[in-house]
This record gives sequence, C-alpha cells and structure tokens, in this order.
Amino acid sequence: MVDHGFAAATFVKAVSEDLNLSPSLLPVDILCRLEAESCDARVVLTGKESFDEAKWEKLLLQILVATSTSKLIQAEHQSQARLATSVVELGIVQNVIEVLKRDHSNKEQLYKSLTKILLLVLTNPKVLTAEVVRFLRTLQQKELSHISIQAVVTRLFSIYEEQTTIPQTSSFKYLRFQRAIPFFPDYGSHITIAIPNGILTKSVQMKCISLLQKMSGQCDGLNNPNKETAVDYNVGFDPKIWVQWLELFQLKPSSPLVDAVTDTKPENNFLVQHPKLKQSEIHLWFFIKGTQKQHCDFLVKTVTDFCEENTLRWIVSSAYKKNDGKLFGGYFMDGISNAVDAMSLEREVLLSGISPKAGESNCEGGTFAFIQKFRFDVTVFSDSPIPVKENMIGRDGTYSETLANIEERAHVKKARNIRPEDGTNAEFLRQALPIVTSESHLEHGLFFAAFGKSIQRFFEIFQNMFGDPTTDFTHDLLLTHVQGDAGGFMYCPSANELQYVPTFTESTIYPSIPFWMKYKSSNPLLFYNHIQYLYFMTTNQYAGGDPPSKRVLHLLSTTFQRWHSTWIHKFDVPRMPHLRTFLDEAELKSLDTWSIPYRKGLSYKKMLGSVLTSNKECPAADGNVYGTSDNFGTFRINPKELIVGVTDRLSFGSGKEVMPYLLDSELDLSWDLALTEFGNMGHIVPGHRYILKLGVNGMLEKLKGKLSNPQLTDEQKQFYNSAILAYEGVQLYMLRFSMLASTMASNLDPNTTVAEDRVNLREISARMSHLALEKPQYSFHDAVQLIFSIHCCLHLVGQAVSVGRLDQLLQPYYQRDLETKVITREKAQDIIDSFFIKFDEHVVLNGYNIPYGHATYGSTCVTGRGGPFGTGDSLNQWIQQVTLGGYTHDGKDACNEVTMLCLNACRRLPLNAPCVSLRLTPHTPLIYKEAAAKAILSGGAHPILYHDDRMVGGMLDALKQSFLRSNLALPLDLDEVARDYCADGCYEPMYEGRTEFLFGYVFLLQAVMYTMNCGMNYQGAGPVNLVGGSMSYRTEMPEDIQTFDHFKKIFLLHLPPTCAKPVQPHSWQLW
Repeated sequence: MVDHGFAAATFVKAVSEDLNLSPSLLPVDILCRLEAESCDARVVLTGKESFDEAKWEKLLLQILVATSTSKLIQAEHQSQARLATSVVELGIVQNVIEVLKRDHSNKEQLYKSLTKILLLVLTNPKVLTAEVVRFLRTLQQKELSHISIQAVVTRLFSIYEEQTTIPQTSSFKYLRFQRAIPFFPDYGSHITIAIPNGILTKSVQMKCISLLQKMSGQCDGLNNPNKETAVDYNVGFDPKIWVQWLELFQLKPSSPLVDAVTDTKPENNFLVQHPKLKQSEIHLWFFIKGTQKQHCDFLVKTVTDFCEENTLRWIVSSAYKKNDGKLFGGYFMDGISNAVDAMSLEREVLLSGISPKAGESNCEGGTFAFIQKFRFDVTVFSDSPIPVKENMIGRDGTYSETLANIEERAHVKKARNIRPEDGTNAEFLRQALPIVTSESHLEHGLFFAAFGKSIQRFFEIFQNMFGDPTTDFTHDLLLTHVQGDAGGFMYCPSANELQYVPTFTESTIYPSIPFWMKYKSSNPLLFYNHIQYLYFMTTNQYAGGDPPSKRVLHLLSTTFQRWHSTWIHKFDVPRMPHLRTFLDEAELKSLDTWSIPYRKGLSYKKMLGSVLTSNKECPAADGNVYGTSDNFGTFRINPKELIVGVTDRLSFGSGKEVMPYLLDSELDLSWDLALTEFGNMGHIVPGHRYILKLGVNGMLEKLKGKLSNPQLTDEQKQFYNSAILAYEGVQLYMLRFSMLASTMASNLDPNTTVAEDRVNLREISARMSHLALEKPQYSFHDAVQLIFSIHCCLHLVGQAVSVGRLDQLLQPYYQRDLETKVITREKAQDIIDSFFIKFDEHVVLNGYNIPYGHATYGSTCVTGRGGPFGTGDSLNQWIQQVTLGGYTHDGKDACNEVTMLCLNACRRLPLNAPCVSLRLTPHTPLIYKEAAAKAILSGGAHPILYHDDRMVGGMLDALKQSFLRSNLALPLDLDEVARDYCADGCYEPMYEGRTEFLFGYVFLLQAVMYTMNCGMNYQGAGPVNLVGGSMSYRTEMPEDIQTFDHFKKIFLLHLPPTCAKPVQPHSWQLW
C-alpha cells in the first residue's frame, strides 16, 4: 500500500526545491489533503507511471495559492470558476509569472500546466494587464515543442485585444439542459423502450446510467472537432418512470413532475381520449440525431444491444431530412418559427425559475416532450390543387412564406395558442423528420417530437388543432389527412438531474441549423430575422461584442412573439363607450351642465384611471374589462420589465379610440367644424423637465393653486378644472399599475417563479406609488419611468407625442446615481434598453390583420380640421421621436453618457421605434459619430443625423423674425432657446413644452395644374366633368398665358385654395 503522506512530503520537497520556493510556506496539513494527487505527481517525477495532467495542474494551483497565503484552497470542493477567482483575489498571478520567467525548458509539462493556469486566471480583465501580455510575448518566443502551448498563449493575446477594444460580456447564463434538444438533424432515429411491468429496478437504473455514459463518450468520439459532422442524443422517460428513478436515489419529484404524472393518467390524457392520436407503452425514449447516417446507426446499435442484454422491448423508427427539410412531398417547411435560441428555449421550452425544496430534484433545464409517429395519405395531399394545399397549411408552397389572408382552419393558425394576458404565442420546440419508403422514396409518415414546459400546454394546443376529444371533428385542415400510430409524453430530465448526458453550453453550435441561419449578411451587425438575432445574441456570436442582458433579451423575445402573432391573429380594439357609461346617477344629472373642457378632462380621468387600467380583478365602472389583450391591451406587466406601461395599440393609419364626451346637441357643430373628440393630434414635444421638477402631485398642487386665483375668467377656470381632472387620471393610472404589480407579486407561484421577478414587481409597485404621490426625489430609474408614464397617458388619450432631448433630461439623474453608486452603467443600459422596447410593442406585420374602422371625420386634426391619415403610409407609426446630442444652453457639445446608452440601444435592439435623431456639432466627439454609424449599420435607419449649426442658425433666424413681426423686443436668452430645439415625430424642429402645432399643407403642383386648366383638376375629367372639376378660381385659358410673369400672377391666385389653411397671396414671397 502506498504511503500517501510520505509520497506527498517527498513530492512537495522536490517541487519546492525545483521552483526555489521556501518549504516553510507550505503548512504540514497540506500533506494530508494532497493524497493521491501527490502520489501521481511524484511517480511522474521518478518516471514510474504515466502522467495525469489534470491532477498535476490541480496540484500546482494549490501549491501556488499556498505560497501566497500559507493556506491551501481545497480544490475538490470548489468549482473551477471559483478557484480562478480565489487565485485572482490572493494575488497569485505575479507568483505564477515569476515561476515562468525561470528557465525550465526541459520541463514541458510544467510550462503547459502553468500556461493553462494563466488561461484560467488571466481571462479576468483585472489581471490581464499590458505587463502580463509583454511577458507572454517573451514566453511565446521560447522554443517549446508542444504547439498547444503556443495556441494557449495566442488565445491569451486574443482575449487581451478583445478586452481592450470591445468589452466582451457573456449576457446569457444557460440552464443545464440536454445538449441535443435544439439539434435539428439530417438523420434521426427514435427508439422507444418498454420496461417489464413498468417498474424500474435499481439494477436496470444502474445499467441505464452505464448506457448513457457510454453513449456520451461515443458522441464525443464521433463528433468532428471542427463541427463539420455531429451526432448526439437526447433521452426521455415516462413521467411515472422518472419518479421511480428519483425514488431509487431517495429524491422527491418537483411540482412540474407531480403535475405531469396526473396529466398522463388515462382519464386526463388527451392522447388516450382522441382518436387522431395514440398513447403507447413507452417508458424510455432515445432520439438519436446526426449529420451522417452511419453515426446514428452506431448509436442505435448501442441502445438495441443494451435492450437485448436486458430483455427489454424496443422499436426503432428511422427518418431523414429530404427536400431541404420540407415535408409533405417537399411542400411544407417545418420549424420556420421555432423556439431555437437559448432565450426562447428558457422562456417557452425549459423548466426555469424553480427552486427545489429540501429533498427534491433540481429540474431546472428539464422539459416535456410529445412524440408521435404519424402516417398520412400523401396521395390525397399531392392530388389537391395548389390553392387547397396552401390554405390547408397556411403558407406559400414555393417560399414557405406565411399567407397574408389565412384560412381560419389552416395549420399555422390552429397550431398556435395565444395567451390572453399579453397576446403572445405559447411556443414549442418542434422537430419533424419524414418516414420514407425505400421503394418509392415517398413519404408515408413522419416522426414528430415537440418540447414544451408542461403537458397541459400540449393539451391546450391539441384542443385548437384536434377539437373536442369526444368527437371525430378535426379543426386543423392539415390533420384531416394525418393519423397518429404511436407515441406519448416523455420527460427529458435536466443535466442537473441526469449528469451523464451531454450538456448544452454557449459553444454548442451544430452544423445542421434551421434554414434561415444560412442567410447571413456580410454586415455582421445586421440580422436576417428575429430568430437569427436571438440565436446570435445568446451564443456570444454578436460582432458588436456587447449583447443585451438576459433580462433585455427576454423582453425582446416577448415583443418579437407579440409581433409574430399578428401574422396569424388580428388584435383589434372595441369602440370606446361614451362618458355617460361610466358616470353614477348623480353625475348623469349634471352631465348636460358641464362645459366641454370639463367633460374632456373627466373623460381623460375615466380612461386613464379606470377603463384602460381595468382587469378581471378590478373592472371598470360599467362592470366590463377593457385593459386585457383581447380588448384594448393596455394593462399588463411582464415580471421582468424595468419600465412599465402600455401605449395605444392603434397606429395613425388605424385611427383612434378615445372616450366620446360631446352631447347629441353638439354633434352638428362638430361636423361643421370637422372637430371631434378624436381630433387630438399631439404632434408636439411635452415639457418633461417640468414634470420631472414638480412631480405628478406637484403639478396637481400647482394647478389647484392657479384655480384658487379670484381673478380668473370662466374660460380660465374651465381650463384649470379640466387640467386637474386629467392629472388626477395620470395619478390614478400610475397607482393602478402599482396595484397590479403588487397583486402579481403576491400571486406568483413560489415553486415556479424566479425570485428576482417577485422582487422586481415589488420595486415596480413602490416606484409607481412614489411617482404618483410623493415629492420628486427621483433616481435615474424613477425619471425614465415618469417620462414613459406621461408618454403613455398622452398617447392613450389620443395625443401622439415625442419624447424630446432624452439625454439632457436624464443626465443629471444618471450622473448623481453613478457617483453615489445607486446604479451601475450596466443597470442604466438595461433601463434604457427596456425603455426603448416599450415604444415598439404594437407592430402589426400582416396587413390583413390591421385594425380598421376607428377613423372618423374629425380624426387627426393636423390642419385645424379633422381628416384621417392614410392607412397604408401611417401603419406602425406612432411618431415617437427621441432627440440626442446637439448643443447645451451655453453652446457646448451636449453629448454625454446617456447619449451613448441610447446609441447603444439603437445598435443592439432591432426596433424601429423610438426613432432617434442625433444632433451633430463640429465638437461632437468621434466616439458618438462611430456609435451612430454602427447603429445605422444595424438596419434600424436611425439615428437621423442633424447638422446642428445650420439647424440652430435657422431656428434663431425664425425666432427673431417672429418677434420682429409681432413688434416684440428680442429676449436676451434667444440664443439659448434656439439651441434647445428637438425633433417632433415627423422631424419638425420645435421646443419642449413651448411649441404649439398646426400643419399648413402647400400643394404647389395643384396650383400649377389649376393655372394650366382654368382652375379645374385633371383627375376629375370624364363623362360628367369633361375637362375636370372646378376647384379654384376661373382663370385664363392656358393658350392665353404669354409670359412667365403672367403665369406667376395666376399661380399665386390659385395657391391659397390648395393650402390646408388659407393664406393671402401677397404673403408668399416665392421669387
């Protein structure tokens, strides 16, 4: 028997002398803990046994730590990452460098191991300094025989260069799930296994573990290092069998497993009850996946040999990809909108946010699988006309594009389950491979596997597709030609529970990827679609080097889901009821006596404080619920949101829905004036700096103070009363969101909720209450939320407004919070990213699903009279501008750290709102111009670049002319005012909180047409009006116009009738 203590002592003495270390630095208790590792290292030095590099490297790290602290870190109890952190904290790096500086050219293993230690430690930017890199370059020049050493050092240089140019941040921490789950293979084999009597014994369990370990080793051996070929597997268990597995390890199942066992009982199981599906006796399931058939066959044989040895019944079903992944005779592309990126997998497929109780298994990263072998009548499908096939599937057969006008029973529509709480689709990870007959090469079926968070989710989607299990009626047209032959529900354990299977990491990139991944732009900042975007961002392949945080990617993923749902479903809004609907009996009696401004303010209060913030728990005054996604969709919170609130679902092209408040007796006048409650235009930039200074409650106090002035006219009193009611609505709006966040936090399931989500909801509740009621002592986060809350309230009452100079508004709060360490730059970036995402939640991708019927004769009063915008050119447009940069009041360049946060958001977030305008001065630092260029390269078409010197000069001239025409003295601060302009939603320059708005259209070509056609329009020419309709003054025939001056005189006569607001001809100085 080896004397480990003696071996350790001998080894430590030898190494200490060799490295010229003082043995006194190594305490005696180290010797006992080194044990076998020391022995292995000692025998290597004497040349008696093979070298165990891993143990040697581990021991070296322990000795190096000990030389600095006289204490040994027990590596066997620490993760590699924690060990690396400890070494950095203990200042070991310089010790390592000193060791490497000595000439040990004959000890290649020592160099190799210590260089690996450096790779482990020096990736921390705190210690990867220029001095260290200089030494590594010296090390690289040494004549070392092992090329791997050179490779490691070269990688260190790469890390250093990356860290000194673009910070490399890993934004996504993966759940531990089976590596093969998101693998889309070219070849696949499904192996279903039945265990005798459905009882798992300890013996079979141990043999299964050996099988899994063997298969994992085979996969690693067969996989090509450069990933040109790959083979892998995932394994699933009948939920009841998995519970038995856990019990053999004296573990209890977590709550999702308990639910799954209940759901798969025959009386609850949809597969048992519906004739179109089949529940088979399957206890263990393997899905072998690969890019080459022989590799899959090799793993299949391993499994079947295991079954034979243990007298288990098994069935193998093999399939392969054909027609570039298309099914049904090459007509239907599967997996176009799959949840394949890590963010979508965590949100929709994998169990997450689950804290196991004492004695429970850790199922985070686990998932449930629905597997089914389908057969179908290809002949019937093939003989159908192309329009019938397309309607059946819901996609174009040539390009696999989703049809705009989709048949109600089309597959792509029925295979979706829209969540009522937020309008997103409950996604699955779906994989299908056709089963082909060898004789005809025709598909006679397919093997389908889908992965999701729960079996109940599958039941819900089955209800959409198959209908009531008690009938034979199938809702999904495609499934009328499909019949399930075998399958069931499986649980695929997480890598936490089943440590013998390969685990997914950020470096797991398979060669067989969904088809859209093949379309990569030469511009690395541009992405083909949202799925490709999320895939690159969550696998650290983003060329920008700083992907958004996991929280932001989650919010983006949810937003993309909401967009994608508009291809399939129409999210309309109802007509807003009249004000009288929400009044009590006493108020109804006074309705006719209230002035129009008072009713307007009261309607805003009712809309914001009740109607649009109503849900099932807190309905509106008429007992109905308006805030949910199947109604106005304005009252919801995502537990991961940092900024809350929801803007109007209707874009300009769709019209508006606001609360009518005019009386019947006032309608005729409103028609004559073309002005109604829907005429609210907005199109201004609110004075956010005032609300930030006073707060909501402060604004109310100020308005009430104004109202108490006895000198006010009746008109002024009406205005202040209306404004008070409107601000009370804003206050109630914020309090309702506070209440919603608090209720959600209390109702979250403690077993399935990420703890930080509950904390975040509590913080949201406190923040919204604080902003509504308390004096303005705002943090950066508070200031951003207040701006967005006001923005939401204005848009919801029909006032489409922009934001203004966001960086100038927020910089004081950001700077103060940064200095007092209330916030970090990373958290501030998350807040700005979340703020940007909120502006772009209501995009409609399918023109057939645009809400319509909401425009009236008095809508969108941009010219002083109503008139709806065109539907086509105003869709998905809410005129939401953010202005950055420019000049400060005293003429300095205004770009600051918040400017950069916003430009980062423009580059990293694939959104078209808010539209950002960047004011550039001759003094704008280059880093902001470069950031703007990268943002434009990312495909968002913004920021819009303004030449600030010309803009400020033009604004100053306009201001001077305005004062001079009004015979007013020029203010001393006129230069400061001119420098403070910002962009409105259509890019018009104006001033925050100071500029009123009115369009004045000038149609020059119409005036030319009238000049050339005696005041008539050519468009009206036809059987009724032979040469056109009379639209302006009757003037000379065109052949009688002899000179240009004559033409100009007639043109100026016709110009006023073409303008939206009449003007006098002499005011047009065109020449």
